[in-house]
Parts: sequence; C-alpha cells; structure tokens
Amino acid sequence: MGKEYEILLIDDGSSDNSAHMLVEASQAENSHIVSILLNRNYGQHSAIMAGFSHVTGDLIITLDADLQNPPEEIPRLVAKADEGYDVVGTVRQNRQDSWFRKTASKMINRLIQRHHRQSDG
Repeated sequence: MGKEYEILLIDDGSSDNSAHMLVEASQAENSHIVSILLNRNYGQHSAIMAGFSHVTGDLIITLDADLQNPPEEIPRLVAKADEGYDVVGTVRQNRQDSWFRKTASKMINRLIQRHHRQSDG
C-alpha cells in the first residue's frame, strides 16, 4: 500500500495458544504488529474499544478473527478513505446466515447509508 501502518491484534481472553502467538508476532524483527492481551473474554465490542484506545494512526480498519470481511478489501477501503470519505465500509454478499440475521443486517446497512447520505448533503 505504500503507507505506514500498524496491525493491532487483540486477544479477547482466549484459552488456547493465541496470546503467545500474538506476542511472538509483535516481537518479530520489523513487525508492524501490536498485540493487546485482555485478561478474560470481554466480548467483541470491548475488544474493539481496547484496540481503539491503542491506535496511533489516522485511519482505522476493523476485521473480525473469522475474516467475514476479507483483508483483500483493505486497499479498496484505504483508496476510498483517501478520496476524502470519513466513513467507508463493505457489505457482504452471498451471506450464509439465517433469514433473520440477513434481514437485520440489511436494515442496519440501509440506516447507515441513509444517515451518511444525509450528512454529506
């Protein structure tokens, strides 16, 4: 991408070897990884907020560990942000979720789009 970056990896109190792996990755030579270890499982929202409290850059991109949003989309998100947008995001296609989850997600995405269109104009 040709930009300075850091990758914050948050371990939300896992009971496997994940925390150790994150620390090793962050200590590697020329690593861009910052590991944040929470002492127990606080949940997704708290883990994201813990990451936000350690951010040093101007642009933040969040990804879940299950990679439901592919990291390959990051350059496209950065390019849109570079165009001057304050908020950029993706919408998953071909979801394998239940009807309820798909419907709820569509409603939230429409609300977000409507809000930001009104804010822009």
